[in-house]
Amino acid sequence: MLLVFGSWLGWLPMGGRTEMTLTGGVPPIWERWRFLILPTFVLATGTIAIYSRYMRASMLDVMTQDYMRTALSKGLSGRHVWFKHGTNALIPLATFLGPQITGLLSGAAITETIFSWPGLGRFAVQAVIAQDYPIVMTVVIVGAVATMFGYILSDVLYAVIDPRIRFD
Repeated sequence: MLLVFGSWLGWLPMGGRTEMTLTGGVPPIWERWRFLILPTFVLATGTIAIYSRYMRASMLDVMTQDYMRTALSKGLSGRHVWFKHGTNALIPLATFLGPQITGLLSGAAITETIFSWPGLGRFAVQAVIAQDYPIVMTVVIVGAVATMFGYILSDVLYAVIDPRIRFD
């Protein structure tokens, strides 16, 4: 993407977060949006592909369930059945959300390094290269806390998606 959109076509910047300024100030966000396109697209593409495959498989499984056919046979509209009863297809996605937060941090390390963005991922890579053990341990602890937060978020989403699921 850097080669095509940054080098060959010259449409988007190849790295950094903002244009160089002589005043030392930071331009507003509407002048920096071009710098967000490539890193955001690269970081989100893999996740979108994985989640869309899981969502498709889960929705196909839910649509063949008896309660879905029953709701349709009672005369409910297809839209009502999809959005009220078909939300059970979101439960497997909530399961994958917990580990994905840590996966997002590891993907950010690669993306931040490639696109020259200062962030936690690039900071961690530089700490590993420099063998700065306190920083590496801190990043590991942050990753562990993010993983625990992700699993708690998954459990809360279970209860939001399906009201029959309650945690006592």
